[in-house]
Amino acid sequence: MCSLQCHDTPVALTLTAGGETATYGGDGGDPFDDSCPQGQALIGFSGKLDGNNWHGNVAGICGTLALDVEGDAFVIAVSEAASLPLRGAANQNGQGWSRYCPAGEVVVGFSGRNGWYIDQLTFYCAAPQIAEDGDGFFVSLGAAAPLAAIGGPGGDPFPETYCPMGQIATRQRGRASNDLDRFGLGCANINLLY
Repeated sequence: MCSLQCHDTPVALTLTAGGETATYGGDGGDPFDDSCPQGQALIGFSGKLDGNNWHGNVAGICGTLALDVEGDAFVIAVSEAASLPLRGAANQNGQGWSRYCPAGEVVVGFSGRNGWYIDQLTFYCAAPQIAEDGDGFFVSLGAAAPLAAIGGPGGDPFPETYCPMGQIATRQRGRASNDLDRFGLGCANINLLY
């Protein structure tokens, strides 16, 4: 099939391993590195604060990415799918919370506050988009925007931290035991198949 600019048109997409973000927090707990199933990316997180208002546990929420058509344009549809393992103790007694990206968007970064534990997290989402230029079709990301912060004011702030350019988050990484000690993301590239 040929596009209006006479390029081959994509028939599917796939995610391939990319880079990693920095991690922030303390060195306690046990390391974890949990990946969304193949073809899925992070679209949000849920968890619970502990009694001291830092993050007691966290679990990533994955969504399936699929190539779709709207009108005469290719789009990337995102639908909720699997949840990643809960990291940190399940019996926390603080506030429960969840943060989801807007429809059609995925997690691309985070910021927050930390001391020995992760005190506060803010997740950033962006929409993966398909466009066409003189060389063919390509995937880009829209502007990243923050979700509402969750957690307390303890610790020190750490900066907005994003997946490498053009990549999206597919893994939750860090350290945890009774609480969430350290946090970061693993990332992937979106590739079009023809």
